[in-house]
Amino acid sequence: MKSFRAALVIVFAAVSSAFADGFRLTWALETIPHVVVILTPTQIDEVGSRRCLTLTADQKQRLSQNLKSVPRVLGVESLGEPDCSCCICPVMWTATDRVTIWLPRYSNTKDLTEYYRTIRKRDRHFVMDSKGRIFQKGKEISIDRLREIARTGEFGVHLAMPPDWPPKIEARLKDLREAGRISSKL
Repeated sequence: MKSFRAALVIVFAAVSSAFADGFRLTWALETIPHVVVILTPTQIDEVGSRRCLTLTADQKQRLSQNLKSVPRVLGVESLGEPDCSCCICPVMWTATDRVTIWLPRYSNTKDLTEYYRTIRKRDRHFVMDSKGRIFQKGKEISIDRLREIARTGEFGVHLAMPPDWPPKIEARLKDLREAGRISSKL
């Protein structure tokens, strides 16, 4: 009976901590106040290749109803990127044609998306769009070039994945992921 209670306490602690940050366990679906922004085709390409979002005048005006000091350009995080709940960007690419902005995580005193706009400029940070194309600093590179770079250096590379990606990509990157040369949630 004691082992059953101990197991129940462990399960309760794990489940409650998983919900503590406002995200469900499956793909960080929204459970806290949020705004969904539907992307234009141009914005889908921008988010896919650079993980930033230039708001249209209408989108900026609508967001200003819920948030103060909305910047024109937002940094965007991919679903698999957060290391911990305290570092989650308020803007996340949650579907190929939309981003979700979590209102409590947005700050009108500091642009919390700035990190996600600037980190993409680092040499060993890569992003992938929903078509499976890979970009470094906003410029498309081949998957073979990514593999070459990932095999060099002490720590490998970081690859920000889209919400949905072509299945063939996982097979092409499997060996690098298993060797710890790519950090991403495939």
